[in-house]
Amino acid sequence: MNPEQIAAEFIRPDRIEQRLGLGYHGAVYATSRGSAVKVHERRHTYQTELLVYRRLGARRVSRIGMFSVPQLVGHDDDCLIIEMTAVRPPYLLDFGQVTLDSPPDFPIPWREHVAARIDEKFDDEQQASIASSIVSQLQWKYGIYYLDMKPGNIEF
Repeated sequence: MNPEQIAAEFIRPDRIEQRLGLGYHGAVYATSRGSAVKVHERRHTYQTELLVYRRLGARRVSRIGMFSVPQLVGHDDDCLIIEMTAVRPPYLLDFGQVTLDSPPDFPIPWREHVAARIDEKFDDEQQASIASSIVSQLQWKYGIYYLDMKPGNIEF
């Protein structure tokens, strides 16, 4: 089955409304029940993202700064599916590329990596500053080292 068929089977009897995104880690679909379903391509990113949603959920995090964070609705370990609440901009999402509790092993220090990545992806200085603050809050408050800093994941 393709990702859309897997998602449709997971949410049955409800239905898929539209594809919201397609990337390296999987496909995301809006559902008729007002949620979003992500079908992961790889078990590792599924497990990582599920851990993040559980960690944030246990701490009742629905916002980080002005950014909405999706809430875990359901999941399926066999199909590698996460169902989450739908969010509208401004939002923060896509937690498949993170490390938990310690920075990733990079050849440069973590802070330098964050600064370079944000400068590369965000043209607007104010947005870059806010994105940097969000990444710092994830790290210091929740032990989440967020790696996929880009517009679309940090949406203004």
